[in-house]
Amino acid sequence: MKTIITIILSAISFCMLAQKNYKGAEVYSNQSWKYGKVEMRMRMAKGSGILSTFFTYKNGSEVSGAFWEEVDIEVFGKNNAESFQSNIITNNPKKTSEEVHTPGYSMGDAYHTYTLEWTPNYVAWFIDGVLMRKTIGGQVSELTNTESFRFNLWAANITSWVGAFDVNALPAYQFVNWIKYSTYTPGTGNNGADFTLNWTDDFNTFNTSQWSKANWTFGENLTDFDPNNALVKDGYLVLVLSKAGQTGFTGTVPIDQVTNPTPTVSITSPTANAIFCSNSTININANASISSGSISKVDFYDGNTLIGTDNTSPYTLAWTSATAGSKTIRAIATSNTNVVSSVATINITMNAIPSAPTVVSPISYNQNATALALTATGTSLLWYTVALAGTALTNAPIPSTANIGTIKYFVSQTIKACESPRAQIDVIVKPAFIKQTIVLNAGWNLISTNVIPTDSSISTLFAGLDVQEIKTMDAFWRKDQNPIFNKLTKITTGNGYLVNMNVDGILTINGFVFSNVIYPSTIKTGWQLIGCPFQTNTLLSTYFNSNNCISIKNFDGFLILNGTTNSISNLEVGKGYLLNGK
Repeated sequence: MKTIITIILSAISFCMLAQKNYKGAEVYSNQSWKYGKVEMRMRMAKGSGILSTFFTYKNGSEVSGAFWEEVDIEVFGKNNAESFQSNIITNNPKKTSEEVHTPGYSMGDAYHTYTLEWTPNYVAWFIDGVLMRKTIGGQVSELTNTESFRFNLWAANITSWVGAFDVNALPAYQFVNWIKYSTYTPGTGNNGADFTLNWTDDFNTFNTSQWSKANWTFGENLTDFDPNNALVKDGYLVLVLSKAGQTGFTGTVPIDQVTNPTPTVSITSPTANAIFCSNSTININANASISSGSISKVDFYDGNTLIGTDNTSPYTLAWTSATAGSKTIRAIATSNTNVVSSVATINITMNAIPSAPTVVSPISYNQNATALALTATGTSLLWYTVALAGTALTNAPIPSTANIGTIKYFVSQTIKACESPRAQIDVIVKPAFIKQTIVLNAGWNLISTNVIPTDSSISTLFAGLDVQEIKTMDAFWRKDQNPIFNKLTKITTGNGYLVNMNVDGILTINGFVFSNVIYPSTIKTGWQLIGCPFQTNTLLSTYFNSNNCISIKNFDGFLILNGTTNSISNLEVGKGYLLNGK
């Protein structure tokens, strides 16, 4: 059937005017165009077997051996004219791609705006701004030549396609209010549209420099195309399908109701060819107006996908789901009488969000070590000290190693003006590994440590030393005593200890710097042993005063708070003390 339909759709298998019982009409343009948008306002004929059409056609396609090129809109008169066929015809032998569409109303009861968009990449069919079909690639790439524009009204002899011809439906009429042609100007039209208006014909007269009338027929056509059945009246092009001897039109043209004017719409922002990042919110704004009545809504599209609707002015949409790539934003306004506007379009570009830069994490330093500037692999790096928001630094920071702990830094990269997520770099500042040496004399010593050893057990720390006894205010350790009775087994950094040596010795402790401040929170009431947890000698008055302490002493001297004959003033590294707390 496609082969037969192809011949019908072409409507150009020319014969000299025959004497058939029925007369149809065809009007064709004297000029041809390549690519663009064709819009026309038409009211179609009703009746089984009848076809009301508009199509583009490469002149000469009918010649034997020629490569055929054609795009069709064909409204079936059957079933109250509620369906139409779209088609692309190309190649030799001819190749077709028919699709039938039902817009949901009779196309013979009122005027509707029919639109064909033809570009190098796609052909699209619209009725009243509603996309009915879009073909991308494939046959579209075979439409490479200029094509003329044609209207025709005829009856086909293929009942399985168009239905049995209903003679009682005659005379039948196809009315055309106007036709507009816009050239294909990708991205450079009004508001960045892909089409720019080139010419309009309102059919106030029949312009013979623009149009001609057909006087031929073809085998599948039950009619002859008779020039008397193509005429202009009252500002409308009228195509007539009649019985022989009853050609022409003397009736009243049905008016394209001015009570249902067509709204207009334009996109005011974003600007044409604007560039955004794919995580951006695109604020789309449109102006819509109508000469009478009101605007009921403006629909916004990403290409052909509806992304939102606004029912009240100002007409806006915050588009948050735009993906990367080239985008065509479309806006269509609908009036309170359901008349839709032409499509306003702009093109924008959504750049992809780059991935976070590559980093090495964590990075470790000893406390007070010299740190290097942070590094990352990426483009146009920005540095932060917080995961979100914050102030960006263009120069890589140099971490501080003054304090023990973990410092978090964050870095992003920017490509095509789009900033990536932030990668996290953890800088870990660890206590410095140092050695503490304490001289121990034979007999009793009062000591303390300021290093955190990896093993704080007495057996490890005092290995090789001749120690008789170690004790605190609460526990003790004795040499050669059954271990079960040694309640003191470990040395706590910063605390004070009494150590009884049998002979002189040197206590060496390897470990990390102790940096905790334990005074004055650990001071208790009464006598207690304390130590020097600091890395340098520290004034006693820094932490101890008459509010928390009565006196402090060791083997070297004493300090009585508010006293006048004090002989010590510092907590000395390696030494321990007896403190009488309040």
